[in-house]
Amino acid sequence: DAVTPENLAQYLRGQIADALETDAATLSVDKHVMELGLDSIMVIQLIGDLQRAYGIRLHPREVFEHPSIGELAEYLCGQLAPSKTTGVVDIDSVVFYPKSHAGAAASIITPSKKNAPAAFILSTPRAGSTLLRVMLAGHPQLFCPPELHLLPFETMADRDTALAGSFLGDGLERAYMELKGVDAKTARAMCEEQANDGWSSADTYSFIQDKIQDRMLVDKSPSYAADVDNVHRAEAWFDSPKYILLARHPHAVIESMVRHRFHQMLGAGDSGPHAFAERVWTVLNQNMYTIADELGPERCHWVRYEDLVENPDSVTEDLCRFLGMPHDMRVVAPYDGQRMTDGVHAESVPLGDPDFHTHSGVDRSLARRWEVNSPQYTLGEEALAIAARLGYELLGDEKPRAISAAAEFEEGRL
Repeated sequence: DAVTPENLAQYLRGQIADALETDAATLSVDKHVMELGLDSIMVIQLIGDLQRAYGIRLHPREVFEHPSIGELAEYLCGQLAPSKTTGVVDIDSVVFYPKSHAGAAASIITPSKKNAPAAFILSTPRAGSTLLRVMLAGHPQLFCPPELHLLPFETMADRDTALAGSFLGDGLERAYMELKGVDAKTARAMCEEQANDGWSSADTYSFIQDKIQDRMLVDKSPSYAADVDNVHRAEAWFDSPKYILLARHPHAVIESMVRHRFHQMLGAGDSGPHAFAERVWTVLNQNMYTIADELGPERCHWVRYEDLVENPDSVTEDLCRFLGMPHDMRVVAPYDGQRMTDGVHAESVPLGDPDFHTHSGVDRSLARRWEVNSPQYTLGEEALAIAARLGYELLGDEKPRAISAAAEFEEGRL
């Protein structure tokens, strides 16, 4: 059947009625779904239902921005139809990742005593950071929780405000569940109490490091590479922190970001998905090079995703040496044991990569899988320059085989 707002609304009413155990006929299509009785866990379940039924990867923010059954049905109908977009890609003008309102590095508050050394994984989205995080979580001298999203914010109150309704705060809650042996409700209450009591983000890091004792904290949050000031905060809050810079081939990242609809998840709205993904890849990798050039090889260590999955033993040996600890074979067995890859609730989306549990081991074929479907666009000059610096082979030297992503965007063909 053709997808129309009417049959989508009927489907949504049925799914929501099932979740609420009520009669679909009693549900108003104009009322906010939360007022109907839906909670955040039910929203996640609804998103899963939509993916199975229509093959669309909807993100929570899209539901909250179109909160009635009628609005969501209209929105979904538009998303499932071919779209045309126009405009200029500027990731600074969209809600790429929540940022602190503090702004410049000059405003960064330095604690009276720096926290113990820690390590930070910096990468673009869809570069394999969840796999690397879970691999390192197997090392007995490391504590590697899911995405904490702490560096962009001076205070826990700022963080709570910025992340409200985004589910990006779940990583810290999952870390508290692991460290304190508490349930999700108690972990959420801990975060709220810290925000209400005026804790800084540096205080929260100190709290975590106190609980893990002699283990090194490794914080993996893709938001960090979006703003060099995040690293300036790490420098102010920690004693000689280290940075793992994770890169992946631009075509692989762009294809994955488009398939997972990151232009919608990150607030780009009607931006062309390929052009937006290319810009994200370019800017974040350029930021990582800025950091590496500023701090040098003693503090920054590059890892290419392709090398990680094709030669995990040698790559993780070098990485452990960089972190100042012996290699441990458990790091090359990421699916061995519980490593905080679940959500905070049984019904929650797994934290980090939603596709992580579709594999049972390090999959070497993922290094070059993007080549199976040759991309129908070419990279711009900035992306080409960074790809060359990272040592990536490009298709036919990226000679125009099809219209460029930038031109495709401007002509409304993405």
